[in-house]
Amino acid sequence: MALALEKKECLLIIDDNKGRKEARQLGLNFTGTLGVLITAKEKGLIGSISEIIQEIQNTNFRLRSDLINETKKRCGE
Repeated sequence: MALALEKKECLLIIDDNKGRKEARQLGLNFTGTLGVLITAKEKGLIGSISEIIQEIQNTNFRLRSDLINETKKRCGE
């Protein structure tokens, strides 16, 4: 977050709700993990977000199921 404050053109990648709230209050540009995946899919950098989401879910990183479903729907998966 400190770098994003220093470099206004930065895009902060943050998933933590408290951190996102703080970033919003500071006027920072930010996205989350799923936002990065959406952008990668839209740019043709990845073929499927579903496979990557499954790999993420196999770790201890948690994503809300409603956000996963919304992301898959947005990407046509």
